Amino acid sequence: MRRLVVLILAFATLGTPSVTAADGPAPSPPTDGGTDDGPQSAEPPVVSLSEFIESARHSYPGLKAAHHRVTAANARLSEARWSPYFQFTANAAFGVAPEQTGSPIFSRDSQLPVDNAWRPVVGMGIEGAIPLWTFGKLSALRDAAGAGVDAAKEGEDLSESKLILDVRRAYFGLELALDIQQMLDEGQGKLESAEARLAERLDDGDPEVNPSDTYRLATTLAEVRSRRAESEKFERAARDALTAMTGIERFEVPECPLAPVHYSLEEAPKYVSRAEQFRPELKMIKAGIKARQAQSDATNAQFLPDLALALSASYSYSPGITDQRNPFIYDRGNYQNLQAGLVAQWKLDFVGNLKRADRAGAELAETRAQAEEARTGIALEVKTTRSEAVEARDRMVAWASGHQKAREWFVSAAQGYQVGTVEPKELIDAVKAYFTARFRHLQAMFDFNIAVAKLERVTADELLRPESWELSCGE
Repeated sequence: MRRLVVLILAFATLGTPSVTAADGPAPSPPTDGGTDDGPQSAEPPVVSLSEFIESARHSYPGLKAAHHRVTAANARLSEARWSPYFQFTANAAFGVAPEQTGSPIFSRDSQLPVDNAWRPVVGMGIEGAIPLWTFGKLSALRDAAGAGVDAAKEGEDLSESKLILDVRRAYFGLELALDIQQMLDEGQGKLESAEARLAERLDDGDPEVNPSDTYRLATTLAEVRSRRAESEKFERAARDALTAMTGIERFEVPECPLAPVHYSLEEAPKYVSRAEQFRPELKMIKAGIKARQAQSDATNAQFLPDLALALSASYSYSPGITDQRNPFIYDRGNYQNLQAGLVAQWKLDFVGNLKRADRAGAELAETRAQAEEARTGIALEVKTTRSEAVEARDRMVAWASGHQKAREWFVSAAQGYQVGTVEPKELIDAVKAYFTARFRHLQAMFDFNIAVAKLERVTADELLRPESWELSCGE
């Protein structure tokens, strides 16, 4: 999107300033007359800016990815809450073993029991521990997972705010491109009429005609036609961007000329205060500090043991492995076992854990310093964006009267040329002046709208109601 704006604004730097919009409503842009399969049966629907934004919220893949990150973070939080209490392992086995008879004192078996008959063996067991007290390890784990959820939600809000800004930039860029085409069509028609009239005068042998005027008109017309092609390229780029972000493939925009949104700028400190309160990036860093703090707490808790309730149960059955009638024989194939008790597990890597604690503390301090840096950078970004809006507003006011005067000159010169009171050179000068003034005016309106949209994003606060962003054809 930034490339689109740069290309549009680059018109102002070209030799013959011929890119602006007309005063009246822009005509309908060229429609997609058909597809590879055949012509479209219906005209593309007119889509408003709010409808583009709503469609982008539901279809843009980047926003879907951010939503899935929130779902994954919630799953990690649920895992942190419940998984530590279900750390049990189960096993089951089926096999064969040689039969054993007799007792530890006397047995009829040979010294190689593999010569005995082989019998099936079936066994199963389960064991694990339920944590009772971990000195803060589990609570730190839950705090870190909760911070991950907070960060993911703020990341989703950040992605949405950037998407809305890009949609608005593409929408206003499309309006600008269409206004440029309307203005170029108007100027091109006047110049073509002037060229035809000049050719007639030359054919009639008018001695007052300056042959150099023919080259001036031809050159200016070539410039206008090339700018028309460039404006069509900008229109396609804006349409492609809107389609990519919203999923809407066939559409038209309301036939309204580009106009500034109605918004009165406030003082910079108010915007900075809002940004410090609402910016998703700052909330994400706050969640990061919470996660770092939890990591530090968990590392410090490693110096203390974990207390848990250990449980174990096992069972094995094998018919005929041993002499079941002898109570003094430990039957390895047939037994039942059930145990429960309090256990403590203590990691004695105190030196290593001391260094890990130092690292966790340093990372926590680093994140806090990054938060301060972010607040400073965000305050600067807000002030810079407000300055852009102020500058665009002042340019818009300055060029409003200049554009009006230039249009009067342009219309007067065109009419004068038709009746023979104005020379082609003066007509060309009027066209250039009108194109320059009108484009500068439109450029300022476009810049102001985008600056206000950026200001809304960098403050993370709704500065205008959604309907206030729509262009009004009655103004």
